[in-house]
Amino acid sequence: MSLLDSARNFLIESLEDYQKGKLAFSILHAVTATELLLKERLSRIHPNLIYRKIDSPHLTREHTVGLQELPQRLINFGVSLKAMEINVIRNVSEWRHEIVHHMPTYSHQHATNNLGLLYDFLLRFLENELQLEFRKFIPKSLFKTVGGLLKEWGNVKKEAKQKALEEGNVVQFQECPICGVLGTICSRVDKKAFCHLCESDLEVGECPICHKQAIDINSDFEGNIYHWSCLDDIGQHYVEMWREAQLDK
Repeated sequence: MSLLDSARNFLIESLEDYQKGKLAFSILHAVTATELLLKERLSRIHPNLIYRKIDSPHLTREHTVGLQELPQRLINFGVSLKAMEINVIRNVSEWRHEIVHHMPTYSHQHATNNLGLLYDFLLRFLENELQLEFRKFIPKSLFKTVGGLLKEWGNVKKEAKQKALEEGNVVQFQECPICGVLGTICSRVDKKAFCHLCESDLEVGECPICHKQAIDINSDFEGNIYHWSCLDDIGQHYVEMWREAQLDK
């Protein structure tokens, strides 16, 4: 069975589990589907890239790259992933570990929120990176379940924005770095902020690159907060300089 076929099966199982109210199994299967779809995209660049140690003389005996490492390996080979998409993947993959090895600590509502985000990501990834229509990837019998989940996600976003308005001090022009939604963050005292959608505690500071307000989940070891776009610009500039240096050799 191919990676894509396996991913489809796990995605269908996830939707069916959600339909039956089995949230933990829905998360487990959705995360597995995500991992397989990311590996499918990587294998389309080169089949050997799915292995952790690609220089091994016994490559097919090696373990494949884990979900935590997959986003960066895809980015290294030119696949575009947003910071908030990477965070969603990593957050939900940590839940998989909790479900398998520990007692889950997330709330039902918080899990539904992030599961909705993950499905949003899968829809975009299927269509943009794998050229597959989401509605043709799953059985028609599950359309209502998907629609219900995404509709629920839309309602959750509205509720989060309303909570932010009620608290006040809404950050108007910056998306949450975790869930990527605008209008859900409230600034608080001591350079802190809170997103009413993904319930993340955030830090606020001046980006050292553009000198405008920046918000992220953590500061660096010097206490700086950066815009991801600013860091991307620096990274792109470095790559261009490296390429020019190589051409001049």
